[in-house]
Amino acid sequence: MTAPTYRWFQPQSLSVPGALVNEDAVAVSASSLIMIDGATGLAAGRRTGWPSDAQWLAHSLATLLTERLDGDISIADALGQCLDELRIEYGDDDDGGLGPSASVLIARITGSELEVYSLGDCLALVGMADGSVASIRDGAVGELDAAVLSRLQELRRGTDLAIDQARALVQDLLIGNRKLRNRPEGYWIADLSAAGVGHALTRTLPAAQVRDVALMTDGYAAALDVARLVGTAGALLQELRRSGPVPLMGALVARLSDDPRCTAFPRLKPMDDSSVVIARLLGNTDAVDEATSLP
Repeated sequence: MTAPTYRWFQPQSLSVPGALVNEDAVAVSASSLIMIDGATGLAAGRRTGWPSDAQWLAHSLATLLTERLDGDISIADALGQCLDELRIEYGDDDDGGLGPSASVLIARITGSELEVYSLGDCLALVGMADGSVASIRDGAVGELDAAVLSRLQELRRGTDLAIDQARALVQDLLIGNRKLRNRPEGYWIADLSAAGVGHALTRTLPAAQVRDVALMTDGYAAALDVARLVGTAGALLQELRRSGPVPLMGALVARLSDDPRCTAFPRLKPMDDSSVVIARLLGNTDAVDEATSLP
């Protein structure tokens, strides 16, 4: 890999479970910010010694990617190699698409450029030096989930159905969506087949034009598109710059906890795992006071 002429400065991260098992993973290497959002497969039981196979996949991927992304390799090839290695560990046989999967979002410094690789529904916000904000996200998973959520709301209308009861009634739709993974008519994602790695959304930007980068799972992005704590992607990034990840996370938990039936803020589960990382991008020759805050 071309020697980076830029570096990450003061990365701040936070990962909060939505339930007992956190299936998100966050990592930072010399070159890269890494965000992983694991999803439980349709197969019954567990094949790993972890609390869930999705947690195993997310955390194992994050660890392996930090080792490979600083080398002379493309992001897609690095991810493919990691998935190949994990497939052997999981059991080198075809899981029929029923095993765990994960959204993968990576921002990597390569020489004088910033690469963004987005596979799945995590959200990247890139703050530009001119004050604009680039939002990078694959909408395929969100569109499928929105159709399920619409059906769930129809079933609950005029009833006292709790969210878990209603979710059971749309389980067939959720399973149907999951069976569309890594298919052209469905969505592309990281799983142990590695079939999706070549289908990510990618952006390459001159590092000199980038101020900072925030990566987040859909659980944290719910502050924008579900709980409406902020009105725009730019406002979300500005809040992270000003206060870091914790205050907005606290506000998100409070707002969604006040809506346990998921009616005021419609969603498929009361609370999702929520993770974010934000960091400045600085040139190696830039002199910065280490006490300087993120903004």
